[in-house]
Amino acid sequence: VSLNRPEFTDLQFMPEGGYLIADMPVKVAFKAINEDGSGADVSGKIYDSKGHEITTFSSTYKGMGSFSFSPEGAETYSAKINFSNGISRVYPLPAIKTSGTMLSINNYLYRDSCEVLIKTSPEIATQGKRYLLVGRARGIPCYSALIGIKNNGTRLLIDKKMFPTG
Repeated sequence: VSLNRPEFTDLQFMPEGGYLIADMPVKVAFKAINEDGSGADVSGKIYDSKGHEITTFSSTYKGMGSFSFSPEGAETYSAKINFSNGISRVYPLPAIKTSGTMLSINNYLYRDSCEVLIKTSPEIATQGKRYLLVGRARGIPCYSALIGIKNNGTRLLIDKKMFPTG
């Protein structure tokens, strides 16, 4: 019985913030898994529905990695991987939402604070509403703030000392 046939690799896409939102730059994490459940090192290209190459990607550790791009609203995207045995396979990326909110957190290693970026589609930003942002660790609230979302996004710096280590 042959296991870990490359053509049966499962490829999952996980956009930061949960969704691909039209015309908003996004980081998309991915994980490639062999038939036996272990990570599969892969590399490939992202294409739009017209077959234009948008970007490339390559796993960095045990089938995991990420890439960034700005999806267009009326477009669909797919990833194509060429395996070492000559077989190629196409995987669809998640559907694009026309409206939504994107949350991105940059936890830089040698800085004393983490950066939180919040962006919304224009019709949400112009509503002028305020939102409660809560940061939790192990289910315990460690940070909260009432924030407004600006048209060009909101950027917060949060002191890492507010959270436990780990």
